[in-house]
Amino acid sequence: MTTTITESVGLQARPGHRYRARLIEGERWGSSGYYGRDMLERDGPQVWPAGTQVYMDHPGVTEQHDRPERSVRDLAGKITSTPVYEADGLYADIEFYPHIAPVIEAMWEDVGMSIRAAGTAETGERDGRTGAIITSLSEGVSVDVVTRAGAGGKLVALLESARATVHESLPGGLVANDLEQRLDDMVGPEAWVVDFTDEWLVYRTWDGDDRALVQQSYVADEQGRITLTGTPQRVSRRVTYDAHNPPATSAGVAMESHQKEEPIMAQIQIDEAEHKRLTETADKVAAMEAERDAATKRAEEADAKIAEADKKAETSTVSRIVGEAGVEFSKWERAGIESALPRTEDGALDEAAFTERVKEAATEKAAVSGHGRPHGLGHISESTTDYTEADLDGVLGIQKGA
Repeated sequence: MTTTITESVGLQARPGHRYRARLIEGERWGSSGYYGRDMLERDGPQVWPAGTQVYMDHPGVTEQHDRPERSVRDLAGKITSTPVYEADGLYADIEFYPHIAPVIEAMWEDVGMSIRAAGTAETGERDGRTGAIITSLSEGVSVDVVTRAGAGGKLVALLESARATVHESLPGGLVANDLEQRLDDMVGPEAWVVDFTDEWLVYRTWDGDDRALVQQSYVADEQGRITLTGTPQRVSRRVTYDAHNPPATSAGVAMESHQKEEPIMAQIQIDEAEHKRLTETADKVAAMEAERDAATKRAEEADAKIAEADKKAETSTVSRIVGEAGVEFSKWERAGIESALPRTEDGALDEAAFTERVKEAATEKAAVSGHGRPHGLGHISESTTDYTEADLDGVLGIQKGA
């Protein structure tokens, strides 16, 4: 499982370029998981060594895709000492570039420090809370100045002259920070020093489209001039663990361990500030989706009620028009009249057309049933026989000449 984590805290600004900073607070929950002291003490010095870059803001999602190497405009400074775990967290010195230092001083009340790294995590419980326990850090990408505090990272004090206080002697009579600067200059503007000794340096550079970690030897003459020697070799940072000896029996024979299987640890990308922002955004999206679903349901219910009311009104209109025809239709006749009701272009009942249909049906029914002819007079037939006067007299019983 891959995730992005963001942890940051407020700053205590002082005029100057170099600060003592707490990179991250230990024994606490951040937005990405829980950071234990032992883990930070073990891995922190390796993943954020001297030379680690410090940027203004974490990169956004599109920037991580379009420019993973970051923009030089956002480069604010670098870590200048090996991080060490002190009383409450991981501490190191950070030196900001001269053009950035006034900005840091002006906004110290509103910003903090936040880590970006890669590592592993497993589900566990700390301080009564269950979640991701950060079990190791394998690569420190940067420590950035961000807007919101998350896991205890902050500038805690301004240090005096950055290089004047370093007394360690190195090749060519250089002190550590001077040597690092010259090594940085030697590897060029598109690379930066990650670690070094008095014989070799490790720096990040580009190999085609890939960012590579490279080791190379160097020499420094008496004037402090640096010359890179040997062939650059790609390397990778590695974290090792020493196994404890298994318990032994009284006879000194090692006992076989039958420990339960270790939990699977997920690889994670730690970007505390971005993780916090994405989590808050996800919560807002979920709330907006819930509101949208509720509004859709209300609209559907309202549409259903309107449709039901329209149907009742149409049924009433149909009954009225049929009733006004003055003809008593049978159930089957009425079903035929009301089937496939004529409608207007907008789907409403075409009352004029339906009225005409009912009139035609009423007229047809009247014609079939003899409406308009005399009733109640019995059977009437027409005769075509001719009768004489004598015939009529005989029928009536009249005798003439008697």
